[in-house]
Amino acid sequence: MSTPNHKPRVAFQGERGAFSEDAAVKLLGEEIELVPRVTFVDLYGSLDEGLADRILAPIENSIAGPVKASVDLLQASELRIVDEITIPVAQQLIACPGVNFDDIDEVQSHQMALAQCTRFLSEHPQMKQIVGDDTAGSVAEVLRHSWRRRAAIAGKRAAEIYGGVIVRENIQDDSDNFTRFVLIIKVKLKKEQTNDRQHEKIRQCRRDRTRDRPNQGMRISSTRRPGRRANDYRRRRQQWSSFRDRGFTRGTRRCRSHPNFAAIQTRQPSTSRGLYRR
Repeated sequence: MSTPNHKPRVAFQGERGAFSEDAAVKLLGEEIELVPRVTFVDLYGSLDEGLADRILAPIENSIAGPVKASVDLLQASELRIVDEITIPVAQQLIACPGVNFDDIDEVQSHQMALAQCTRFLSEHPQMKQIVGDDTAGSVAEVLRHSWRRRAAIAGKRAAEIYGGVIVRENIQDDSDNFTRFVLIIKVKLKKEQTNDRQHEKIRQCRRDRTRDRPNQGMRISSTRRPGRRANDYRRRRQQWSSFRDRGFTRGTRRCRSHPNFAAIQTRQPSTSRGLYRR
């Protein structure tokens, strides 16, 4: 646990230079200790292992949709979301110095980054797609092995850190590309009495929250449809994902006195629907 004399430790998935690192700095400032973790399983285990005080995890992208691996782990945990940030994401094609675009026949990156660049990759079918653990880690691997025929998709921060060269800029499908991250902490829950009355309180609490806001659970299905205005996604996302909206607050108020509130908050009701489903 961090103390006044120590910087708070914030874990994120990926290597230095990942978009998660950029989001952590923008949300919490420079006075933090960054803890890179290889996989999402490692990331969500950081709190139990005592390696971090908080974790920052991506949960959705405006083009590719929910980050399923992250969301599944969050929903299965008893961790609590305390803050969030949405940042613009610009994907770059990064290669070793001296490599030309025509030399590249393989592209490596995280599966979410590849999904954000579908149009670019379909226009260059000769490029084989290789799924990596993360964006910045893919750049680091390409530069470490000095691969001449493989490039990586990542942000400018990764290119600067590892010395890569950007051979194509802004290759994402939509210039208005955003990723939403949530800041998560571990909450010590009070000991729950295992009797019928207590379980009924839990069920009633969940019913109250679902009734006041059917989509209030994780509220991550706010993917913008292709061709819509750039601010359409942001306006709808804020409308449904704000922790201060009336429906969310009303349902939450009924649950705050419950010892299992933190666990309830991270569950998605079975009645939730996609925001754009009509």
